[in-house]
Amino acid sequence: MGTGEDTVNRVAIGIGGQGSSIVNNILRTLKHKTGKAPKNEEFLIIDTDPASANACSEIEERKKIILNRPDKILMKNTNRWLPDPYLTAAGAGCGQHRIYGRAMYNVHRERIFSAIGAAAAELRNRTGGRDFLILMVCAFGGGTGSSMLLDIAIDIRDWISKQFGADPVMFGIGILPSSKESVLPTGNALGTLKELHALMSHTEDLIIEDKNYSNPFKLFFLLGRDLQGQNRDEELERAITRFLLDLGFMPGGAVETKGKWLDLNDLQNRARGYEDRFDTLGYYECVFPTEKLFLYYDIEDEIPRVRQKLVEIEARLSDIRGKTESGRSELERFEGRIKDIQREINAYETKTGLFHHVNKAGISDAKS
Repeated sequence: MGTGEDTVNRVAIGIGGQGSSIVNNILRTLKHKTGKAPKNEEFLIIDTDPASANACSEIEERKKIILNRPDKILMKNTNRWLPDPYLTAAGAGCGQHRIYGRAMYNVHRERIFSAIGAAAAELRNRTGGRDFLILMVCAFGGGTGSSMLLDIAIDIRDWISKQFGADPVMFGIGILPSSKESVLPTGNALGTLKELHALMSHTEDLIIEDKNYSNPFKLFFLLGRDLQGQNRDEELERAITRFLLDLGFMPGGAVETKGKWLDLNDLQNRARGYEDRFDTLGYYECVFPTEKLFLYYDIEDEIPRVRQKLVEIEARLSDIRGKTESGRSELERFEGRIKDIQREINAYETKTGLFHHVNKAGISDAKS
């Protein structure tokens, strides 16, 4: 890679609760490493649950696209196909119903793309670059992520292509439900996988009602939540963040290492020829000593700050040494002056005698 400034515009979009949380963690990690987000990166979240969206404290408020539930009349007028029982949803967000989430997307579509378009335009103005890399993250078991991911991906691809004259490079990450979840998240995931497979199968443009249903993704990663029969959401979210940073999806947080075995180009080369179907890099179930591994990551993240502290301590020690040397020189100067005065006194006494100043006439009178 050249040493010139990176002008590729990168947009990370979290959809639904878990996708938004992961994007929030990516931004937190970048700020932790560099103090701020790189100027060529934007972070947005799209959620139907205000509580989970507000928990994403690193995301700017104007970059949080929180979709409120429409009333029944608006939902029905926008979605004539929607069965009456799904005009409302129980619980938070979409209530884990894909059909309700799809209907909400149709209601809020213009608002979603107004926010995404504003972020893309800001990036373009900051960097001057025309190339876009879009990262989309969501859980396949939830109602919001499973229902909106593919429509958002298609619409973003088409919008950026029209506005800036080139298709963006798009990557997706989908988190599958665990084996212990109920039938509803599993059904959401199966429906999303079926739609994703249909998109990936269309390598040529497929226009239906002015919408191009060809595959928008360069790569799409599917990740399971189970490891040895246990749900490992926290580890999964941290691993995704580290994976994206180290591979250069979000290069502001990349760690320079010698002999790195895998990077983004490797993945793109591996995916060549498989863009329209599922494939694996090789399936392995690896059990890591996660506590030690994440402790190592934490220590690695602390190293730059510790080094900075050592530099500050060394500077203070150098200042103290300088003051000590200055005080020692001053002391030596005073000691030298005292010795000079003492020599003058000794010379004076040797030359004149100690009682030279005594009145000799007075002494003679006293003797008589």
